[in-house]
Amino acid sequence: MRIHLILPGHFAYWAAAQYDALITAWHYKYQYNRPSPFNADGTIVTHLPQNELPGYPSEGAVIAAVSKDILSAMFPLEKDFIAAKALEHENSLMWAGMNVASDITAGDSLGRAVGKVFRMRAASDGMKFAQTPRPVSDSIRDAAEARFGWHWENQETPQRPVGITPLYGKVKLWCVPNVEAVRPIGPTRPGFPGFPDSC
Repeated sequence: MRIHLILPGHFAYWAAAQYDALITAWHYKYQYNRPSPFNADGTIVTHLPQNELPGYPSEGAVIAAVSKDILSAMFPLEKDFIAAKALEHENSLMWAGMNVASDITAGDSLGRAVGKVFRMRAASDGMKFAQTPRPVSDSIRDAAEARFGWHWENQETPQRPVGITPLYGKVKLWCVPNVEAVRPIGPTRPGFPGFPDSC
């Protein structure tokens, strides 16, 4: 798998989408209240732990589908690999005797619908503008040098540009109205009181 720059916000979308997809699945499970196949037919042999939950829609298919949707947006070069793993997971639920095809189809449809809602939010959160071209990141570095007398340097090899995502502070937040509500006090300059000597 290729390595991509992944920010905490990406994983927040994935986790929140899975959470909301499961809440939605549980709502419909108890609205339809259709028993799992092994609870409806005692002759069905299962290969996973049984439970008393309704089987429709399949919570496993919901997770597979919403994860496929979000992860494919995060890793577009790996979407075929991700789709194959999601299909394998959904099929395993039928092979294990946990769900029938209609459970899987409903769960997959539900997961994709929730994924679409989260991708729509992501399209308007400003993340695509957080990373800037090299001339802009260089100008931010120069401004920091002029204002503070120092600038952040990436320690990786090969070195990434200064300020990988300098406009990340403008990305729409999840739980507060804007970044100004939680912005910390700016750093002090080297040689001034409060600047840590250990840096």
